[in-house]
Amino acid sequence: MIGQGSQCVETVIHRSVVGRGVRIDRGAYLEDCVILDGVHIGSNARLRRVIADRATLIPAYSRIGYKTSDDRKRFHLSPSGLAILSPASVQPTEAMRHAS
Repeated sequence: MIGQGSQCVETVIHRSVVGRGVRIDRGAYLEDCVILDGVHIGSNARLRRVIADRATLIPAYSRIGYKTSDDRKRFHLSPSGLAILSPASVQPTEAMRHAS
């Protein structure tokens, strides 16, 4: 499901729910995600088993939901392993800054 006013440009979305006013840039990949209203997902980001709170900015080239040990250091993980993202929890890493 994709909410009203959302923009998804050349993206792949599997078994996910995307809220209203979400922008997903070119080359992004989402699998088993819940993306709430007003989220911006940068180009070539890869998200698996992620819940993104309203107005969260996910930088280009982010990889979230693929390596539990890294995700646990940066995000809250549910008992089932879902990464819970808030606007304050997502900060671009040095590699992300240079990749764009």
